[in-house]
Amino acid sequence: MAAGLALATSTAYSCPPVQQMIALDRPVALWSRERHATAWRTPGTRLVVDREVNTVTFKTPDYMLCSAKTTGQEKRAATSISGRRP
Repeated sequence: MAAGLALATSTAYSCPPVQQMIALDRPVALWSRERHATAWRTPGTRLVVDREVNTVTFKTPDYMLCSAKTTGQEKRAATSISGRRP
């Protein structure tokens, strides 16, 4: 934590230009797809996926629409859709 504080208060450090460009980029519209899974390997190195969540987001300066689909070991699916306007 001390290193982060020292870096943040240092006058000799400046953020690299590529990081500045990434941080300041504001696209007009953005599609985002993500997959999150709870998984582990058995002693026989077989992959076991317990639960999976797939999300899709479409975002503009005016609104954001999200969808999430959850599946578990019982192969039952639940879907949720939500929208938000700032």
